[in-house]
Amino acid sequence: MAKDDALQKPGPTSMEEAPDWIPSGPTGLDWVTRDDIKLPRLMIAQGLSPEVQEGDGAQIEGLRPGMLFNDLYKEVYGKATLKFWIVRADPPHYVEFIPRDQGGGVKDPNVPANDPRALDGTATRFYDFVVFMQHPTTNRWEPIVISLKGKAGNRAAKVLHGLINIRKRPFYTGNYTVTPGMVKNSQGTFAVYQFMNDGWPKTKEEVDERQKLALEFQDKEIEIQREPEGEGDASFDPEALERESANAKRSSPGM
Repeated sequence: MAKDDALQKPGPTSMEEAPDWIPSGPTGLDWVTRDDIKLPRLMIAQGLSPEVQEGDGAQIEGLRPGMLFNDLYKEVYGKATLKFWIVRADPPHYVEFIPRDQGGGVKDPNVPANDPRALDGTATRFYDFVVFMQHPTTNRWEPIVISLKGKAGNRAAKVLHGLINIRKRPFYTGNYTVTPGMVKNSQGTFAVYQFMNDGWPKTKEEVDERQKLALEFQDKEIEIQREPEGEGDASFDPEALERESANAKRSSPGM
């Protein structure tokens, strides 16, 4: 296995099995529900991702472009093929961001799908999937969010939608895999998500448990961090860059 493909060891914040000598019992947060917990996101590193850039406080050791990682645990999965099943698949969600030259940040986190800002591309479209992913070294199934945005991310979401629909079964009954891939164009080389079907659950009991979890997650408010196009994972969009460049030119003195 090439060095770049090697899996990193789970960090101290990952969901490893606790040593036998650590007592079991109440966590002290018995009041906490799923509504009070932030789920991690499965991310794919780009060349300009803050987690890759040296000298950036967000940098993750050992992370390189084209690798998958967990944004909450700061754990690097490398270029592994990860197995998952879907516990919730949300309709497209639109967010309007403040332009970076005006300070950046979220302007409107909930733009309606029929709003002109969603229709003309002013707002960024996100496709969010809450999944249970099998950890590549511990084999434990852990909840994580796959949030896809930008032109490349939306294409990947359509592929995943197609894989779900072709089964003609409830979305939670399918097994899938995700692998990082690289694409090239005139702007450079960029990492993208690649999804594939991966069979079915082995037992009816497993399907019943998945259905129970899908109902539990159905109406939960899930907090998902949002970044505009051009930042974060699988977000490269040449059209967005062209729009930003054109806006900058129009706002420049003498234009």
